[in-house]
Amino acid sequence: MDKLEERLYSISEADKYAFFEKVFKEKKIALVDGRCVAQIKPCGVFWLKRYLFPYFSNLDCSIYKIDHYAIVWKGYSNVPIFIADIDCPFDILPTDGYDFFLCKNKDGQSCFEHYIWQPSTQQYLVKQLDHAPSPDAYTHIKHSTHREHSWDRIWPHEDVEIASTDNKIFYGFIARFAQ
Repeated sequence: MDKLEERLYSISEADKYAFFEKVFKEKKIALVDGRCVAQIKPCGVFWLKRYLFPYFSNLDCSIYKIDHYAIVWKGYSNVPIFIADIDCPFDILPTDGYDFFLCKNKDGQSCFEHYIWQPSTQQYLVKQLDHAPSPDAYTHIKHSTHREHSWDRIWPHEDVEIASTDNKIFYGFIARFAQ
């Protein structure tokens, strides 16, 4: 594969916070961690949640694709290693470990970028490619055949310090970002 451009990609805490806030305000989705990405909605005086299935998941990373947003979590942790608001149709094609290809489709043209995780710097090295990767280079994604999760009530505990999933959703997103 010929590389046209190389650059490093990393996420600052300010970028992460702004991204999480934007996704929550626009889509009402709480990005808690690699196992817990939940759509929320008010229901009278209560809040409801519905978990979303990952676009792709393995032991190394969990990938979520939500409309024009993409997020890659380090395993099932609460550490995002890639976030993006992409202004064109796109696909994510996972390879080994944390690595993936990002395919953007602009004006009928496909643009491919290869994101290669650099453990020493905890950043991605991004290589822009001049042609599509071979099908053997990535894992074929089988889009989720799961039925949707049902809506469940959020039961936050009065003690903010309790580290339950409902507390993380309520105090980390609803209380912080809901208007």
